[in-house]
Amino acid sequence: MADTRYSKKWVILAAVSAGAFMGTIDASIVNIALPTISRAFSLEVKTVSLTVISYLITITSLLLVTGRFGDIFGRKPVFILGIAVFTFGSFLCGMSVSFPMLVASRIIQALGGSMIAGNSAALITDNFPPNEKGKALGILGTVVSIGLTIGPPLGGIIIEHWGWRHIFWVNIPLGIAAVIVCVKTLPTLPKKNLIAKLDVRGIILLPLVMVSLIIGVNSLGRIESVNPTSITLISLSIVLAVMFYLHEKKTIEPLIDFNLLFSKRFFFSNIAGFISYFSLIFVIILIPFYNESILGLSAEESGKVLLTIPLVTMFLALLAGVASDQFGEKYIATAGLLIALFGTASLIGLGVGDSALQVIMRLAIIGVGLGLFTTPNNSAIIGAIPLEQRGLASGMIGTVRNLGMSLGVAVSTTFFTLWKEMFVDRGVALNYAFIKSFDRVIIIAVVMLVFGVAFSLFRGKITESSSVYPVVSK
Repeated sequence: MADTRYSKKWVILAAVSAGAFMGTIDASIVNIALPTISRAFSLEVKTVSLTVISYLITITSLLLVTGRFGDIFGRKPVFILGIAVFTFGSFLCGMSVSFPMLVASRIIQALGGSMIAGNSAALITDNFPPNEKGKALGILGTVVSIGLTIGPPLGGIIIEHWGWRHIFWVNIPLGIAAVIVCVKTLPTLPKKNLIAKLDVRGIILLPLVMVSLIIGVNSLGRIESVNPTSITLISLSIVLAVMFYLHEKKTIEPLIDFNLLFSKRFFFSNIAGFISYFSLIFVIILIPFYNESILGLSAEESGKVLLTIPLVTMFLALLAGVASDQFGEKYIATAGLLIALFGTASLIGLGVGDSALQVIMRLAIIGVGLGLFTTPNNSAIIGAIPLEQRGLASGMIGTVRNLGMSLGVAVSTTFFTLWKEMFVDRGVALNYAFIKSFDRVIIIAVVMLVFGVAFSLFRGKITESSSVYPVVSK
């Protein structure tokens, strides 16, 4: 019986990976097109960035909801619908005759993307035996890393020869093929018949919490925007979060089961994941400025240096997944985060006399750490949740990632700018003001990673068959 259930596991993995690859490559390919799109619609950079921001806000706010929809209505139909909606949104993006139409089309894309991302990991975990779960998620992680890596150069080629609209249209044949393959290969698992008891209030409240939090936090990342509006949005998100929690605790069929959310393994693994993304974005945001302002590299050269992390991560994701199947997720993930900590700490002390090679070597250490950490940590998150609620876990992985990066952008840019201005006002030369501020901000990331290692190490170890989930204080 087990053999029959897992007989098509590799075909299923290929189908799910195709959908995930399409969403991932689109997320990275659009960034390279922003200057071209700004010229096409005669817009400033700040305005054209809405094509990215609208996508990020939409997908982050809906990940938990669409992941839970997969639990309720079946992961197969939700995942396939997500690919179809994403493909249709891609078509509309390429057909956009105005910038508002492009932003609206990106929101449609993000709706489909949330259905894909919110169910990918759960679909794979459902269809692989426990002793191969890490390997399968490692392959998915490799596919995602490849999408992130080849997106910018592929986008440059497409824009150069066919124009910016084709970076969206390239998704259409991929999407159609992915839908056909998924319809034929993905198994239809029993679904919960909860339409009459659907938590409508929760479905409304949760996205409102996420939207207000993300917009408020990102506003704090721009010094000129630290105003009552930012504080109001963050405060509103806290109030809505409390309302959501109180509602979920008393409703019959909650959108999120907080007893599972606060299980020790699930909760600690998510906190460790949040810290890893939060700290990584410090590096991704500040290293390009260091490369160009201190080392004098061009934007193209700086981009090649920054490719070090996804390239190293790509090669280690599968290895980490296989190792976690053999030795357990906790120790592999903790070792990885510890390596990332040392790699991040090694950035402290970079100066005007260093070279791009020295930066690459330090980024490679971070890439090794993240490559060893991410897949086992995701496997631990998925494995901590019963089968019927793995959509929640799959959505949580994406939500934690986007929230960590959003908050990391705000914290890193805010403190870096404040410290740099303080040193310049004291008469410190501009280059040295940059380096001193850079070091201080990286120290924040290092301290956070220390806590991340602790959460990873003390997350506990629960087998998938266990029905007992230790709960942390709520």
